[in-house]
Amino acid sequence: MVMSPERVSLTDSNGKTVRLTDIVKVSVGTYHTVALSRSGIVYAWGWNDYGQIGNDSNSSQSYSSTPVIVKSLNKVVDISRGSGGQTVYAIRYDGSVWAWGSNDSGQIDVNSINTKIYREPTEVKLKVGNTDYSNDVVHLYRS
Repeated sequence: MVMSPERVSLTDSNGKTVRLTDIVKVSVGTYHTVALSRSGIVYAWGWNDYGQIGNDSNSSQSYSSTPVIVKSLNKVVDISRGSGGQTVYAIRYDGSVWAWGSNDSGQIDVNSINTKIYREPTEVKLKVGNTDYSNDVVHLYRS
């Protein structure tokens, strides 16, 4: 248990400790944390049992005590955790919505409720039947 604030840092591929800087938002889920940098890069750390880290790890019980860069995602302007705490959402500069983690209630694939785990970001298709809600989300976000 941490009793006082600690600066978060990560270890790069050469084993060098790198401090996270220019973080503009932090979102906390169930046993994981996600941070957004000013440059639009997303970092994640903690438990990864539902793919919350977004690094495409196939291990069902993997854990990262240091932040890792979320795979294949850049130019992000906002992040949020899902209501169940095991899904993460990101909005890119172009208004597209991306998510990773658990889909047990259709959080990622709105047309399918399944137990699929998305271990890396996937674009959320906001089309239900013949109605596409993608532009509505972009409009709401930019308002």
